[in-house]
Amino acid sequence: MRLDRFVLIEEDVLLVKIDDALERLKVERDRKMAVYTDYLVRSKLDKLYHSKGRQVDASLMT
Repeated sequence: MRLDRFVLIEEDVLLVKIDDALERLKVERDRKMAVYTDYLVRSKLDKLYHSKGRQVDASLMT
C-alpha cells in the first residue's frame, strides 16, 4: 500500500513539474512573439516612411 501511495505522489510531482515547464515555455513563446511582432511593425513603419522619402522619427520607434 505504501509503495502505491509513493508512486502516486511521485506522479503528482511529475505532473506539476511538467505543467510548470509548459507554462514557462508558453511565457517564453509569448515574449518572443511580442518581440517579433514589434520588429515587424517597426520594419513596416520604416519601409513606409522611406518609401515616402521621409526619415523615421525616433519617437515612433520607442
